[in-house]
Amino acid sequence: MAAARRKDAKVAQQVSRLLKDAPDDFFDESEFTNTHAVGHAIDVCSIDESPVAVRKLISLLDGDLGRFDVYATSAEFDRLVAAHLIELTDVSFGTDKSKWEAWFEQGHPGFDSGEVVR
Repeated sequence: MAAARRKDAKVAQQVSRLLKDAPDDFFDESEFTNTHAVGHAIDVCSIDESPVAVRKLISLLDGDLGRFDVYATSAEFDRLVAAHLIELTDVSFGTDKSKWEAWFEQGHPGFDSGEVVR
């Protein structure tokens, strides 16, 4: 986790890929542990506060993250992802993936220079 504390974008990209592609039983622990594992993984996806992080978070919306857990639903994980997006961008489209994608593709001011709007 030292790389995560240094805000290493490569770690965030790998964790994002894991959340999207891992099998349902990847965490294979108790429901409580899985909830925390997925929540921390979402946290890691936003660590570098870059446009890449925003794009990765957007890709996790509607990603069926609830498949890892019986305690928390996909909708609850989507709300956590949206909270990170809102914190990073000061923009809110809730959990509406298509609106977030449209906003991102429009090249919101600040992203062209690599800076996240605050």
